[in-house]
Amino acid sequence: MRIKTSDIPRIKLGLLEHQGWVCPLCHLDLRSVPARDLCLDHCHDSGFIRAVLCRNCNSMEGKITRCIKRAKRSGSFWDWLQALLKYWTQNNIKPSGVIHPSHKTPEEKRLLYKKRAKRRAKKKRPKKKVA
Repeated sequence: MRIKTSDIPRIKLGLLEHQGWVCPLCHLDLRSVPARDLCLDHCHDSGFIRAVLCRNCNSMEGKITRCIKRAKRSGSFWDWLQALLKYWTQNNIKPSGVIHPSHKTPEEKRLLYKKRAKRRAKKKRPKKKVA
């Protein structure tokens, strides 16, 4: 059954009550979220409505879905996603012990940010006129 646009508020309210007013992905209390940031999530292949998500999770879910569809070489979307989860699980439990050269620790990031901020501030200073 396809709903009308005018049915969306009623459907959202029913789903929110069923979900206990919690975003199924990030567990945010959706009672604290402005109505414009409550998204009626749906499958873009079938059109079926799944749940009400906060805007951030709805956006991330869409981006992840599009990225996976581009990334998979063979098999299904679900096969690739399961392989990714298995890969992360195995490699986060037994990391190689070798750190990537571009990785920055929180302290290194903080120092780099301060250095760049000083450089930006220096560029903004007006140049002294020589008479």
